[in-house]
Amino acid sequence: QTLQQEPYRIQKEFNDILSIVERPLSQALFRLDTTFAQQQAESLLYNPAIQQATVFDENGQVFAQAKAPSIAPSISNNVAGWLLAEQLSVSRQLNFSEIEFPLGSILLELDRRYLVEQIISVNTQLFAQNLVKDILLALLLSFLFYAIVTRPVKQLTWSLARVDEANGVSVPGSFNAMHRNDELGRLKNTFNELWLRLTKALDALDRSHQHSKAMITHAADGIVVLNHSLHIQVVNGAAEKLLHKTAEELTSAPLASIQGGSFWTSLQSSLKDLPVDQVMTAETTLSNQQKLVPVEIRISKYEVQGETELVLLMRDLSERKEAQQRINRLSFYDSLTRLPNRTLMTDHLQKSMDDMKPGGFGALIILDLDRFKTINDALGHNVGDQLLIEVVNGIMPLVSPNTTFARVGGDEFVFLWGCVRGDMEESNVSINHFIQKVLLECSKPKHVEGHDLHVTASMGISFFDGSEESTATILRQADTALYKAKEQGRNTFAFFQDDMKSLSDARLQMEKSLHRALKEDEFEVYYQPQNNDKG
Repeated sequence: QTLQQEPYRIQKEFNDILSIVERPLSQALFRLDTTFAQQQAESLLYNPAIQQATVFDENGQVFAQAKAPSIAPSISNNVAGWLLAEQLSVSRQLNFSEIEFPLGSILLELDRRYLVEQIISVNTQLFAQNLVKDILLALLLSFLFYAIVTRPVKQLTWSLARVDEANGVSVPGSFNAMHRNDELGRLKNTFNELWLRLTKALDALDRSHQHSKAMITHAADGIVVLNHSLHIQVVNGAAEKLLHKTAEELTSAPLASIQGGSFWTSLQSSLKDLPVDQVMTAETTLSNQQKLVPVEIRISKYEVQGETELVLLMRDLSERKEAQQRINRLSFYDSLTRLPNRTLMTDHLQKSMDDMKPGGFGALIILDLDRFKTINDALGHNVGDQLLIEVVNGIMPLVSPNTTFARVGGDEFVFLWGCVRGDMEESNVSINHFIQKVLLECSKPKHVEGHDLHVTASMGISFFDGSEESTATILRQADTALYKAKEQGRNTFAFFQDDMKSLSDARLQMEKSLHRALKEDEFEVYYQPQNNDKG
């Protein structure tokens, strides 16, 4: 047994001793029997290697303790410390029966010098015998190792130092003869295989590098690589075009020097605080040949071989912005007249209601062309569309900049006044003056594709002060007023009155009833003869 193994053997030996007294001591702690616990602790001192046995209760207080009398040792503490460096002690948790319920613990402090004396007495002769045997064996093994391993390894090492890129490792003929089928021969063959793989890997790495370089060079997006101090290291052709500078001008330059301005300075300070492996996005405009180009910049921060780098991917957003504008026009503007559509007009109406100040009011005016369907059916949709454009072009100069002029249907238009001066009455001068000008403009003859067309308009007006239930309520009131103007003979206008609501409700109820009666076949047909003056 070696000195390194002795602490483990000692621990095992005294753990076995503790296994004997573990159950009695647990019972003594459970019954609070200090006398019995003291007897058990003293019984452990019969082993001369135990210097002190201490029993602790569950609170860590000493419950019982026994200490062996001091005996003058035959060896010094220094010698004992050199042979057994660790201060040896053994402890164990004492639990109640088989339940993991802690009652306390026991600690054995061992006499290191006594244990060393025992180790020396037992192992001295064995140590001497093993020492002589090991010396002889080492000499024999050294000679054999030199002949079998060291000399061939020196030959192999010499050959590896002069490895040929094409042929690999070339060794003396004697080496091949002696070590063709042993480990050294296999080591040489393995090295040759590894050298071949390394050569292929280097070729693949070079191809990968060239491929990555080509991808960066020919990428459609601008690519700029920065080092940890935010100086430019790599720039591709797309970035040169966007930044309107050559790679020579940009390489090694600080990021803040690009085109000047506060954007790059603020971006540089933000990048210093950007955590590694994080991504951020920014947008700006670049001046390129007297043209402002919207650009999206996606930035990533990463580490390569302990060095921090950043890559900026810059994308020209011109086409995307134009597409968004086209989508916006399609979503919120009428394709024929280029006027705002119902959706945008409703948004403006809602905003006017939300922003309405106390005491203020607005007006919603619906305009509908009289008998437009007759013209549309008789002359075709092309003529009808051109007529609408002529009407819009005539009305447009009459509309003030703060008024929303929208097309909400086939021949139906809306004027939204967010703020109206004067009183919220039918005699409001500004509203009446505007309506009269619009009706006059609509009644003027329109020359469309060789046809002289005469068209009039009817208009319904509804005031609002922001207290209405919804935009639909205001639209419904203006529509009711428009219906009233149609009843009055067309080419006129009407303001919404509270008593119109009952007429509107009655008309809506009549329409619902007619639809229901048609669906349920509730109509009866009566024929009435028609006679001339002769009977």
